[in-house]
Amino acid sequence: MEKSLLCKGCGKKHKDRNWKYINGGWYCTKYHKPSKMGEFMPKSVKDERKEYFNSIVQPYRGDNLSKEYIEAHGTEGISVTEKEVSKAKDVWKDIEGYSTRKASK
Repeated sequence: MEKSLLCKGCGKKHKDRNWKYINGGWYCTKYHKPSKMGEFMPKSVKDERKEYFNSIVQPYRGDNLSKEYIEAHGTEGISVTEKEVSKAKDVWKDIEGYSTRKASK
């Protein structure tokens, strides 16, 4: 059972999933924003993702076939029909290096 906590920031007792302990008290997400994935990623890793985008891209994202993967590697090694290839989508747009993928290694 999830307990209700008293937020030091707003002074209210409520349920919240992302409490953060700061300076001797618990604060709800109204007073802090949960960090994003990759927030502390070194610049060298970000640069390598740009340089080697085509090497790290995968053929599927969820249930969607990746058009970027097909453009970089073709369909060899993955079992797809021509109809599936024609419906492939750009699914890796949010990844560093997407805009420079044509020059990627």
